[in-house]
Amino acid sequence: MYNINKVMSKGLQTIAFLGCCLLLLTGADKIYKETDEQGNIIFTDEPKTKNPEKIDVKPVTTISLPKPATSSKDTSQDDSESFTYDSFTITSPKNNETIRDPGNFKVTAKTSPRLKRGHKAQVFLDGASKGAKQKLLSFSLSNVERGTHTIEVKLFDSKGNEIQSASTTVHVKRTSIQNPNHPQNKPKPTPTPAPAPSNNSGS
Repeated sequence: MYNINKVMSKGLQTIAFLGCCLLLLTGADKIYKETDEQGNIIFTDEPKTKNPEKIDVKPVTTISLPKPATSSKDTSQDDSESFTYDSFTITSPKNNETIRDPGNFKVTAKTSPRLKRGHKAQVFLDGASKGAKQKLLSFSLSNVERGTHTIEVKLFDSKGNEIQSASTTVHVKRTSIQNPNHPQNKPKPTPTPAPAPSNNSGS
């Protein structure tokens, strides 16, 4: 048979130990051990007996846990410097397309996914910018000279950093002003026929 007194004694010791731990956690400066009238061991910071036994309390060891690492990728819509679009192409004009008079045409581009908030686009003709950065992917070019040209559209983030570009080649063929069929050429005046000689004979 189990010794009930031993079991109860161990239980009381466990309760007393837990009570001591609780006092440590609450930050009590002094802890005392005393025995009540029933013989139970009590740990307290407010002793009630005349000669309580003082317990030396060792400093509680604290551990500072590292802060969780934050993701370096900004998921906000305003900006993402490392963001790149799945696809970015110039849809018009097509590559190697021939454009005729008068050298005025539109340039359109497309991104997938759609252009993010804070991102802007700018069009370039042979390396020279043609207009300011804008939120739309549609541009107008006018009076483009004859010849082969490279059109480039660049994308920029909200800080002005270039993140992507797309290019295409076009051929502009404009009618030369020296061409007789050019609309600016005035028609030559029709020559006036010379008067016919008189048939009157002298008398």
